[in-house]
Amino acid sequence: MSAVPVAVPRSRTTSASVPRASGASTAATATDPALVRRAVKAAALGNAMEWFDFGVYSYIAVTLGKVFFPSG
Repeated sequence: MSAVPVAVPRSRTTSASVPRASGASTAATATDPALVRRAVKAAALGNAMEWFDFGVYSYIAVTLGKVFFPSG
């Protein structure tokens, strides 16, 4: 998912807030709030799944170690 570039109206920009180089365009990248929320939810879900996977693997690794290698 990439943001769609949107032209910023000149009345909302000032020379202090937007640094310009010679020949630079006035286009800026606007982000849809729904896409931001979706990305944050997806990142949080992925992070939770990674931690769950890590916890399950840790528990199973210790348990399988005791079952298959009782003297070790």
